[in-house]
Amino acid sequence: DTYNISNLNLAGHFTPNKMDVSNFALLFGGTSDLSGSGQILNAWNYLFDNQTVTGVVNLNSKYFDLNQFMAEPTTATKGATQAEVVGAIPVPENMDMVLNANFAKIKYTTYDLNSLNGQIIVKNSVAKLKDCTADVIGGRIGLTGEYNTQDLAKPTFNMDMALQNIGFREAYQNFATVKALAPIAQLMDGKFNTKISMAGGLGKDMMPLFTTLSAAGFLETISAIFNNFKPMNAIGDKLNLPYLKQLELKNTKNWFEIKDGKVTIKPFNAQVKDVAMQIGGSHGLNSEMEYQIMTKVPRKSLGSAANTGLDLLTKEASKLGVSIAQGEFINVRFDLTGTLFNPKVGMKVLGSDGKSTIQEQAVGTVAAVVEKARDSITNVANKEIDKAKQKAQEAADKATDSLRRVADKKIQEATDKATKEAKDKIGDKAGDVLGEQGQKKVDEVKDKLNNFDPFKKKKKND
Repeated sequence: DTYNISNLNLAGHFTPNKMDVSNFALLFGGTSDLSGSGQILNAWNYLFDNQTVTGVVNLNSKYFDLNQFMAEPTTATKGATQAEVVGAIPVPENMDMVLNANFAKIKYTTYDLNSLNGQIIVKNSVAKLKDCTADVIGGRIGLTGEYNTQDLAKPTFNMDMALQNIGFREAYQNFATVKALAPIAQLMDGKFNTKISMAGGLGKDMMPLFTTLSAAGFLETISAIFNNFKPMNAIGDKLNLPYLKQLELKNTKNWFEIKDGKVTIKPFNAQVKDVAMQIGGSHGLNSEMEYQIMTKVPRKSLGSAANTGLDLLTKEASKLGVSIAQGEFINVRFDLTGTLFNPKVGMKVLGSDGKSTIQEQAVGTVAAVVEKARDSITNVANKEIDKAKQKAQEAADKATDSLRRVADKKIQEATDKATKEAKDKIGDKAGDVLGEQGQKKVDEVKDKLNNFDPFKKKKKND
C-alpha cells in the first residue's frame, strides 16, 4: 500500500540496525499527525532481508484517522445498499514492537475516540492491547486483549472491554454491536457501566461476526427508564396497573452471556413501586425473545373485585384450581415471546401468600356460600335460610383443616411447576454458555472481570 507522508522531521542517532530517535514528526494523508521518540533495532535487516524489527516507540498525535490504513474499499454487491465495505487492518509481520500511545483524537470507522492512551505490543501479526482507554460518546472505554490478523481473510479478536457511564440510546445509535445484540437500548433513557470478556471473528467492516461471538459479562445499570416497552405495556394493561408501563431500574448489576447469536440474561430482581419482579431470559439476532417476569403483586394495589386486573387474575386462577381469595400478595408469572415490537405476553397465576390465615379463608367461604344461598332462595322462608347458613358454617369448619392442606399443596405444586419451567426456559445457564468447563469457567471469568480496571491510575513507567 502507498501512503502520502509529508512534513517529515527526524532527529536522533542512526546506524543501519540501531535507530535512537530523540524526536520525529510527520503527516499522513495531509490530516493525520504523528510524533514521538524511541529506539528501533534491526530496521535495515527488516527492510531488506525480511528479518524481525524490534524496539520501543512512544507515539503522540492530535488527530489520527485509522480508516486510511484499512484495505481498499469495495462497492457493495448489486442489489445491496451502496455502502462501502472496508477490509481488516493488517498487523505487520516480522515485528516485535512496543508502542506507547497517547492520541488526542482517533477516527475509527464511524467512531471518534478522544484522549486515547495505552500500550500496544505488535508481534507476528498480532496486536496486544494493555489498558488502552479513551473517551467516547460521553463516557469511557477500556480495552485489554488482542487483535489477530495471522489469517488476514479471517481476523479474530479476544478482548476484555469496559464501558463506563455510557448512555443507552447513545450506545444504540453509535455501536453496531449494541444495535444488533441489545435493540431494547433504543427505548431506554439512562446510563450504564459494563465489563465484558469476548472473543470471535471480525468481518470486512471490522465489526464482530455475531454468529462466532462468544461473550459474558456484567451489566451495571446506573439508571434506566423504559419508554413504550410493549411487553410492560401489556402487563400493565392486564393487571390494570398503569404505572407498570414505565419500568425503571437503578443500581442493578446483572450477568449476561452471548453465544451462537443469542443473548442470555441471568434472572435479576427489580421493583416497580410496590410490585416486586424477577426478570430473566434470552433473545436472538432475529429479535425473537423468550423471557419470564415473575411478579409479586400486592392485593391492595388491585383494589376491589370490580377491578379488571383482579377479576382477570381470579378467572385465570380458577382455571388452574388455584385460590387467590385471600392473601396479601398474588404471584403471577408472565411469559414474553415474539419480538420486541410485536410481543406475545402469556400469564399464569401461581397463587397468593401473605398475612391472611386459613381461618380467614374459611370465613370468606362461609360468606360466599351464605350470599349464594340468599340469592338463590329469595322466596324461601327464613327458616330455610337459617338451615343453609348452618350447613355452610358446618361445611366451612369441617373444611378448615383440609383446606389448609389442599391450598398449600396447590400453591406448592404451582410454584414448583413454575420454577421447573423457568429453569427449563431461562434458568441459570451460566455453566452452559461458556463451554464444557461450565460453572468453574464462569466463576473464573467473573473473578477476572471483577479485577479488571483499565481506568485505574497508571504508573508513569507502565
